[in-house]
Amino acid sequence: MKRKWEFIGLVVAVLTVTMLWLAGRLAEGPAIDGKELSLWLQDYELDRSRWGPADNAVCKLGTNAIPYLLTLYAGREASWRRWILLVVRSRSLKQAHDVQVELRQKEAKFAFHALAAHGIDVAPTLISHYQNTAKNDIRGRLTIISVLGDLGPSVSVANRFLLNQTESTNDSLRMEAFWAVGQIHTNAEECVPRLIVGLRDKNARIRGIAATDLENFGLEAARAIPELVKMREDEERRAKAWPFALEDRLAEGNAEAALKTISNAIWLPSVH
Repeated sequence: MKRKWEFIGLVVAVLTVTMLWLAGRLAEGPAIDGKELSLWLQDYELDRSRWGPADNAVCKLGTNAIPYLLTLYAGREASWRRWILLVVRSRSLKQAHDVQVELRQKEAKFAFHALAAHGIDVAPTLISHYQNTAKNDIRGRLTIISVLGDLGPSVSVANRFLLNQTESTNDSLRMEAFWAVGQIHTNAEECVPRLIVGLRDKNARIRGIAATDLENFGLEAARAIPELVKMREDEERRAKAWPFALEDRLAEGNAEAALKTISNAIWLPSVH
């Protein structure tokens, strides 16, 4: 029995050493300055003052880094090196996976912001990737819309594209597109009319997001006040008719918050 456990211990030790060896040899992502991108991105786990090398590496690659960053942002790309190390340390496959996905998504997010901050126009490349993504790859398309929204006003050129996606027949894509428009919140003349239409969407969550988007536009969304009032009343009626309609209650709250913000934006200038 003792020899059996000694043998098992030896096998585990050999496997551990092999995994650690593999972790040091598996390259991930495009290389820059003799080092693969996945290693540069790990600098984003350090103090912000030490992000310079990662920012420089990402910007040197420019839009060539985008395909790899999208796989990270979507949680599709596993860093084999780090995954192996996490498994060895935690001895839990699920725990290692969860930590891995979260870290990789954060790294991709910071990398996209670095590209935008350095004046690299990522929007056209992201839109091109969206158009080349299979229609049934909803996750892939959602990821691209999410990245655009996360980048905010720096990708205002994507407004027309995102407004088109708010007409999607897929609820998830439509919802994410409305959210992204609100995050960018530029070009009110073009966006506010479409957001007003969103207040009447069949999906309560989308109605709530459209209301919050209008709140982000503030004074520029003043024309939406009548529709917001109507939406708030409609949501209140739905919530009373069905007490468990949580999404309708949330949408009602969003409409109320938007009305308050927009009204304040209208009246405060006259106070001063």
